[in-house]
Amino acid sequence: MSREEVCFIPARLYKKRYISYTYACSCHDESIEDKPIRYAETPKAPIQRSFAGASVLAEVFHQKYVLSISCYRQVSEWKRYGLSLSDKTLLN
Repeated sequence: MSREEVCFIPARLYKKRYISYTYACSCHDESIEDKPIRYAETPKAPIQRSFAGASVLAEVFHQKYVLSISCYRQVSEWKRYGLSLSDKTLLN
């Protein structure tokens, strides 16, 4: 006898940190020219000066436009996930 069941794993929030190290090139003679500084660029945010990633923005759009959840209800939902924000920061 076998049995199947559907399980639900609630959403989980985590911070993703991008670190870009800076290096001075040691292949040049410093007496002749300055050492060039090299660094990798970090990925750009979907919205400037926002800490929301693409997945958070997609969920906000889904809640607002597909599920028609009002801003104050979205704020309470995000609070249950552990993220405190104001309804003024969401789309109106």
